[in-house]
Amino acid sequence: KSTQESCRGTLVRGPAPGATAARAKEYFGMQPLILWQWPLRPRAGWHLPQRPELGLEQIYDVAHNIAKIEEHTVAGQQQTLCIHRKGATRAFPAKHPDIPSIYRDIGQPVLIPGDMGRYSYVAVGTEIAMKETFGSTAHGAGRVQSRSAAKHSLKGGDVVRSLAAKGITVKTGSISSLAEEAPEAYKDVADVVDVAHQAGISLKVLRSVPMGVIKG
Repeated sequence: KSTQESCRGTLVRGPAPGATAARAKEYFGMQPLILWQWPLRPRAGWHLPQRPELGLEQIYDVAHNIAKIEEHTVAGQQQTLCIHRKGATRAFPAKHPDIPSIYRDIGQPVLIPGDMGRYSYVAVGTEIAMKETFGSTAHGAGRVQSRSAAKHSLKGGDVVRSLAAKGITVKTGSISSLAEEAPEAYKDVADVVDVAHQAGISLKVLRSVPMGVIKG
């Protein structure tokens, strides 16, 4: 992690300066790969979201776990910074120039996924986030079990049947790996969203429930 990064709305301390410099060199060495991948995002699925005959249309797309060059106020001075959001996502307020024009009067839509079996949230960014968390909020629920622990305690087939009982369709490349993402492996995202809402770094707009799940 970088020396200062916004992680679930909280600034955390990173490694020693030497280690940070080495890690930064590693990350920036990947810049050509990142720039190459970025234009592929709209095409990577992403044939499925653009299938009007199926009643599906992509209306918003946002990245997380990525570093972005941004303008922020630090100690009263405007500075150009590289903000690395790991486990976090942008939460820019209304009128921010980096928000798409269609949302600029409202604030940045913030997607906060929960798990495959419960619910996820859409929130909106705030001025408080700009002042306190470099325009960031939580990206998701967070795990209560590691992937390996979840695979030891759960079976993918059981997860499929449990979701099917709720009317949720699952498509996966590996049934066994599905246990890694079981609802039981995650916190209740409602608790995470409530904390962010009360802190003012993102404000709740709506809660959605899953109809289908795709796990690679």
